[in-house]
Amino acid sequence: MEKTPIVEELLKFNDEFKKLWEEHEELDRIVDEMSEKVYLTPEEEIKLKELKLKKLKGKEKLVEIIEKYKKEKESS
Repeated sequence: MEKTPIVEELLKFNDEFKKLWEEHEELDRIVDEMSEKVYLTPEEEIKLKELKLKKLKGKEKLVEIIEKYKKEKESS
């Protein structure tokens, strides 16, 4: 997810969004590191899938906050 002007604004003024964004960035880093391994143990494969799912759920919540913010901005 890229830092658009709306994302930048939400990062400054919305604590929930900022927390979710930082968590998403950290999960992204961990998933990338794990994905670079040549071989994953079965436990690591399970962990990677769990992390990807958590990352996806976080991204969905981020998108939800962005959409809500856009609607509020349009109506004001």
